[in-house]
This record gives sequence, C-alpha cells and structure tokens, in this order.
Amino acid sequence: MKIISRNQPEQRKMFDELIVEKNVIKMLIFGNDKTIKKIAVKAENQEKRLEDVRGVIWIQSPDFLTEEEKKLFREGNEENVVCVLNMDNEPIVYLKKNEANSDFKLDRSFLKAQEN
Repeated sequence: MKIISRNQPEQRKMFDELIVEKNVIKMLIFGNDKTIKKIAVKAENQEKRLEDVRGVIWIQSPDFLTEEEKKLFREGNEENVVCVLNMDNEPIVYLKKNEANSDFKLDRSFLKAQEN
C-alpha cells in the first residue's frame, strides 16, 4: 500500500506515476478517520492476496485531489471513499464508507475491476 499523507510535490509525483501504471488494478482510498483506517487495513490484506496485479493507494490528505480528479475518482461525491480502477485506469467501482468496511465488498470490487 502506498500512502499519500500530505499535498506536497513529491507525493504528487508519486501519485501521478502510480495512477498511470498499467496492468495493475488500483484501489484508491480517501480519508483518514478511524473507519477509513480499518478499510485501509482490509484493503491492504486484499492487495497482498494478489500483489502482482493489485495495488492500494491511500490518500489521507483531504486537499490532495484536483477538482477534475474528485469528479473522476469520487464521482464528485465526498461520500465515495473508495474507487477501484481497472487495468486501463478506468474507474469501475465506487464505495461509500459503510460498503467499503467489508472484506467481501473490497474483494468483489477488485474482481469486478479485473473483469472490466
């Protein structure tokens, strides 16, 4: 799991490189409260199951995403705390906090992105 904790140039560079990487299903997690931390741990466990093709990027900083990225990765909805991108970097799954706090839902989201 890669963690973006601050809106700084080196973290922006890392994110920009990770987000365009092909052949990896990426799960983006947004936020840093107690529930989001639990979701991040669960997502990391899912990532480890198939780490050659799964990646998790945890964006803790609320001001990190640009407005365009918020529209793309959160559908412009702050309630969406997880976005899963397929191997072509297209958003496939969006989850709200109550949905994302489930190992089953996180695994199904990775699988759905893999199928698309």
